Amino acid sequence: MPCYLNSLNIVMLFASRAERFTPKTLRKSLVLARRFLIITALGFIAFQQNSLAATEDLETEAWISDDSELISLENKIVREIQKNPKSAYHHYVLSHTYVRIFALNPSRLDLLQKASALAVQAIQLAPNEEFGYLALADIMDIMGKSDHGMAILSDAKAKLKADPSWRFEFTKARLSAAGQDFNSILDSIDSCLTRPATKKDIVIPYVITILQANYENERLQNALATWNKKHPHPLFDLMQAVTLTELQQYEKAHKIYAQLRKADPKFEEAIINDAVLLYKHLGKPELARRLLNEALNVNSGSDDVFAVIHAHLGSVELAAKNFELAKKHYVTSITSTSHQVLTVEYILNIYKENEAYSQLAKVLEDIVIELPGHAELYALLGELYSEKLEKHELAAKSYKNAAILSPDNGQFLTSLGLIYYKMKSYHKAIRAFDDAVRVNPDDSIALYNKACVLALTNRSDEALIVLNKAIQLNPSLQKMAQEDNDFINVKDLPHFRLITHEQNWNKQHN
Repeated sequence: MPCYLNSLNIVMLFASRAERFTPKTLRKSLVLARRFLIITALGFIAFQQNSLAATEDLETEAWISDDSELISLENKIVREIQKNPKSAYHHYVLSHTYVRIFALNPSRLDLLQKASALAVQAIQLAPNEEFGYLALADIMDIMGKSDHGMAILSDAKAKLKADPSWRFEFTKARLSAAGQDFNSILDSIDSCLTRPATKKDIVIPYVITILQANYENERLQNALATWNKKHPHPLFDLMQAVTLTELQQYEKAHKIYAQLRKADPKFEEAIINDAVLLYKHLGKPELARRLLNEALNVNSGSDDVFAVIHAHLGSVELAAKNFELAKKHYVTSITSTSHQVLTVEYILNIYKENEAYSQLAKVLEDIVIELPGHAELYALLGELYSEKLEKHELAAKSYKNAAILSPDNGQFLTSLGLIYYKMKSYHKAIRAFDDAVRVNPDDSIALYNKACVLALTNRSDEALIVLNKAIQLNPSLQKMAQEDNDFINVKDLPHFRLITHEQNWNKQHN
C-alpha cells in the first residue's frame, strides 16, 4: 500500500501560521509581568487578566491588558498627555506601552524610537523623579542590555528627590534576573511588595511566573500558599486552584474557585475554571452550564474569553449528545478567537474522545464557510472524510480546495492522490502525485506512491524507474517496498530485486 501521511496531523500545519503559547519559563523581557496565558490540565486555557477589578489606572493597564487592547490604550494615554503635557508619569506609561507593542512587532524600530523620546522627555520634565529613568531602563532591557539599564538606575538614584518607589525596586529586580538566583530575585520582589502603594496587579504575575519556572506540583502549591499568606491576592488563589487541579485535588480546587466567585461574581477566570472542573471532573454538567452562561453575561468584552466560554459550552452539550447546540458553540468559539490553533486542537480532541467523527465533520463544514481561505481546515476535513468516515469523494473535493488555496503545499496534493488511490481512480492518483512532485521534486513520498499506482496498472518499467528515484531520495523506503503488495506485479523482476535489496542497491550507487 502507499506511504501515508500521519493521521489527523494537518492541524500542525495550521499551527505554523499562528503563535504558540509561551511556556512556563522565566524570561527577562517586559512581557513577563503583564497578563499572560496558562495551559492547564483542564484541557484548555484559563486566563489571568485584569478582570480581577475594573481599573482606570493607566499604568496597570499598560502592564496587564490584552495585546489586542494596546492600540486603544495608546490613544487613551495620548489624550491624557494632551490634557497634561507636563506629566512625566504619563510619558513613562506611554513609553512602556510602546515597548510592549514593539515586543509584538520587533521590526517596528520606530516604536523604540518613540519610547526612547518619551523617556527622555519624562526626564526633562521631571529630572528628580524616577519615571523617565525607569522608562530608559526598560528600553535597555528589551534591547538585551540589562546591564546598561541597571547603570541608568544606579546613576538616577542620586538624582531623585525622594526615596525610590516600589517601581524602582521592581525594575531593578527584573533587570538583575540574569545575574541572580531566583531566591534573590524573589527576596527583592518581596521587599518591593511591602512598600506603600505597590500595585500588586503588576508585580504578582511576575512572582507567579518565577514560581512556575522553578517549582511544580506540591512544591509549587506550597510556594503559592506561602506567598499568598504574606501578600494576599486573588491571583495566588487562582493559581493555587489551577495547581490543585493538576494534582487531581478537584474538591479543594472547587472550594477555592467558589470562594473567589463569592468575593467577586465577575471574576471570569474563576467562573470558567470552576465550570470546567465541574463538568470534567466532578460530574456536575448542569451547574457547569449555568456558570458558563454566567461567564457570558459578565464577559468584559474580550473575544478570546468569549471563545473559551463557548468552547466549554460546546463540550458540555456534546457530552449530553446535544449535537446541534454543541456545533453552534464550537463554531462560535473558533470564529471568535485569535487563538484558532489551540481551539481547533481542543475541539478535535473532544470529538475524538467521544468518537463523534460525523459530528466533527459537520462542525468543520460550517467552519470552512465561516473562515474561508484556510487551506489547512479543508485538508483536515478531507482527512476526516477519508480516514474516519470513508467518504472519499467528499475527501477529494476538500483536498482539491486545500490545494487551490495553497498551491505550493505538495502534501495536500499527495493526500489527494491517496484518496484517488483508495477510490481506485489510478489515473487521477498519478496526476495528483505528479502535481506534488512538480511542487517539490524531492518529494520521495509522492514518488513512492506514484510507483505503487504505476505497478498496479501494469506499467512496470515506469514504476521501477520512479521507485528507484524515491529510494535514492529516501533509502528507508527500500524495506517498505519489499513488503508492499502493491508491487506484486513487479516483485519477481530482476530490476525490482536490484533496487530493493540494500547490498545490491549500494553496489549500484557506489
